[in-house]
Amino acid sequence: MKLWPERLELPIRWKKPRKIFVNSMSDWCHEDIPDAFVLSMFTTMLEAQWHTYQLLTKRAPRMLRLAEMMTDLIEEKTGSRAWPAHIWLGVSVESEAQRGRITLLRQAPARIRFVSYEPAIGSIAGVDLTGIHWLIAGAESGRCARPMDEDWVREARDLCQSSGTAFFYKQKLDERGHKVPLPELDGRIWNEYPTGGK
Repeated sequence: MKLWPERLELPIRWKKPRKIFVNSMSDWCHEDIPDAFVLSMFTTMLEAQWHTYQLLTKRAPRMLRLAEMMTDLIEEKTGSRAWPAHIWLGVSVESEAQRGRITLLRQAPARIRFVSYEPAIGSIAGVDLTGIHWLIAGAESGRCARPMDEDWVREARDLCQSSGTAFFYKQKLDERGHKVPLPELDGRIWNEYPTGGK
């Protein structure tokens, strides 16, 4: 794992608001990333508050521990322990087997909590989305992509509708294995975003 401390302050120099998927090619909660480095990232997010930051992890237990440290940092800088709306927390859930990550995510103090159901490799029909504001669903892509049953996506959409969770169907693969962005499901494109964030 390589850290790039020289990039930590880039968002401060970007004056036009952006949605920033933090560590899009890795995991910000990876055990090889020191706590101090994560807190430096978070300090930048607090300063460059005109952006929206999406932090996704598979390591929900460490996320909760770091979130507590981040909350302490917020209080130190603002006098309040309330999380700002522009910093979102999410977990990856590939099937119902990872439902425990959602349980831990519900305990996170973020005002926007999201689930990345991507790659969808099994049903999540029995998952509880209470307290989750956004779910992104999509097929795995690449040469060895595992198949996705669109009924799994339909089940996830129905869960979102019953829990008031915004639903975003990001991609599927066509019959030749080519990626189809924003595919239709039951006659419409599902590209909802959570309310309450920027």
